[in-house]
Amino acid sequence: MASLVKSIDKKHLLTIGMEGFYGDTMPEKKQFNPGYQVGIDYITAQMAFMGRWMRSRHTDAKTILKKPLVIAEFGKSSKDPG
Repeated sequence: MASLVKSIDKKHLLTIGMEGFYGDTMPEKKQFNPGYQVGIDYITAQMAFMGRWMRSRHTDAKTILKKPLVIAEFGKSSKDPG
């Protein structure tokens, strides 16, 4: 499909509209990862789920585990250019 769109309009960037990347736990979707789709120019990653994910972890830590929640490894490293 990407090759068809690009044959009509070479100036527009194309994406597959997926929300993130897939690993070994979802082998049927690994084909949608960056580099698998010919003609795709960029990848999207929706972060709205992160708020729900963090709220659920916070709630579980507070009400079930009764422990503080520390969010580690957050941000961008100056050592990692990617």
